[in-house]
Amino acid sequence: MIDAADGIETEARGRSVLVERSARRVFVLYAAAVASSSVFVALAGRAGLGVRIAAWTLPAIGLLGVFTIRRRDLVCGANGAPADFFGVPNALTVLRILLVPPFLVLFFDGAVVAGTILYAVAALTDVADGMIARRTGSTTRYGLLLDPVGDILSTFAVFTVLFVRGVVPFWLFILLAVRYTQFFAGLYVLRRLRALPRLRATAAGKAAGVVQAVGIVILLAGMVQDVVPVDRLRPFLFAVMGAAFGAVIVSQTVIGLIALRGRGGN
Repeated sequence: MIDAADGIETEARGRSVLVERSARRVFVLYAAAVASSSVFVALAGRAGLGVRIAAWTLPAIGLLGVFTIRRRDLVCGANGAPADFFGVPNALTVLRILLVPPFLVLFFDGAVVAGTILYAVAALTDVADGMIARRTGSTTRYGLLLDPVGDILSTFAVFTVLFVRGVVPFWLFILLAVRYTQFFAGLYVLRRLRALPRLRATAAGKAAGVVQAVGIVILLAGMVQDVVPVDRLRPFLFAVMGAAFGAVIVSQTVIGLIALRGRGGN
């Protein structure tokens, strides 16, 4: 029995080392990509822009990398079994988070086309990471934790740009802020009360994700070039996006109340 337990512990430590090594490679690769891209932008005559991209993105890579290495125990399946390596889905989730600083820098610098391309890449990773994880059976607690964080950061960042530029109305921006504030506040309260349910995507959340991604792309297209009759579409887009955000707020409220009722029943 002791030998079997030692063998299991040794295997777990070995997998933890493999996860750490593969995660380090991912973050080093991302850091190298940011550094080389910043140098390329500087050589193209935009030295200030290149410096700002590096100054905002590299620290984010460092912080997220430190968190990942320290909490590599989260890179495990729902049953707690450690994964063999960091995995493509987790790497894509990390990429979506790390794309937030550069596309914010690009948008506020006036490079709307480049910023729009980065947002489109971030949106594609949101689809790809979940699809790959489900098809390969490589869903991890790390991914379940960071996936909504990546969605929230990328969406709120681009909505901030759209609001500052006067593209979206104040009420829609506030509705999005309420949605995300409720999400994090609810997680905190439910965790403190030990009533936190298992995180999973809801129908309202998935629908809102599609609506907001399509709406944001259309609005950004209007900022890049007047190739879409955005002015005519805005009232419809804002109404649909507002309804989607409201549905998510209601869904989150219901989930929270059910969790609290379940705790009371226990």
